[in-house]
Amino acid sequence: MNSPSWPYWYAAFPAQLFEPLSPDVIFTVGILLVSEVFPDRTQALAGAVFNTVGQFGQAIGLALIGVVSDSVTLNSKYANKNSSDALWTGYRAGFWTLVFGKVAELAFRGIVQYPWRADDWIGRECMWKQQLKPGKEKKMNPMTRKLQ
Repeated sequence: MNSPSWPYWYAAFPAQLFEPLSPDVIFTVGILLVSEVFPDRTQALAGAVFNTVGQFGQAIGLALIGVVSDSVTLNSKYANKNSSDALWTGYRAGFWTLVFGKVAELAFRGIVQYPWRADDWIGRECMWKQQLKPGKEKKMNPMTRKLQ
């Protein structure tokens, strides 16, 4: 499918060309959601924090994968560390590090993050139903999650 011995124009250039599409779409949608959720006076701050955290996360992730890939390549059994086989060993280790990271993230979200939110939401919803009286409509403030 791909070979480290290929010239730049065969695989690296198309990858560089199409790679920004996904993060650009994610950042655009994320900024729109952040802007919609926060009040007008703090939208700029919220967008700046969102962008900073995203950039910092990308930098840490790329650094981690680079360290793993280089470390595995340098400690491979191949004498020539610039050979295709040695490089592929490092690339595979970087790939499996990403797979492990994604599985760990999904496990964290499924086991730790979402059950708390579900319990919190169900508990608040029951509390809201008890507070509502016939004829009195109340709306929830999305920032504080309290009835108004």
